[in-house]
Amino acid sequence: PRKTETLVYAQLSNRKFENDTQETLPFEERRSGKFQLVGLAQILHSKSGRTSVKVGFQHDEDETDGIDYAYEGNAPLVGINSSLGNGYSLAVDGRFHTRQYLNENAIFGGLRRDEELTVDTRISKLLKGSATELFVEHLRDRSKSNLALFDYDRQVTSAGAVSRF
Repeated sequence: PRKTETLVYAQLSNRKFENDTQETLPFEERRSGKFQLVGLAQILHSKSGRTSVKVGFQHDEDETDGIDYAYEGNAPLVGINSSLGNGYSLAVDGRFHTRQYLNENAIFGGLRRDEELTVDTRISKLLKGSATELFVEHLRDRSKSNLALFDYDRQVTSAGAVSRF
């Protein structure tokens, strides 16, 4: 039989940025504040147990001290994880995060709106007879914003090893 999992998660944090003071930043630009996130994901495993598919959704709110960074966001999530045989596995996760900022930007004017697409691809190899896994991971993070300063395309490739004891 197929196995399914339901994940419900929440995050609450009170962020304090070190240089977020009156002497260093105008009030509107302060990023310290409260962050909240809630999410739900459903994971469906194949009959063989070698592949799983994830579909989910999360909602987040950033209540910053300064008005320029306070937002409400939503993000559908998708992912697939598959064992390829011979100790290899492949995982691909994606998220489309939309953020609606709550106040007119004090510097640029207008309400900021962001759409961020993140795709994370990872291939790994579990070394035979050990608890060590080698991996290569590529992250693409494309953010489109109606304010040009916040529009970017970032790509990061990393490689490493993880050993479990």
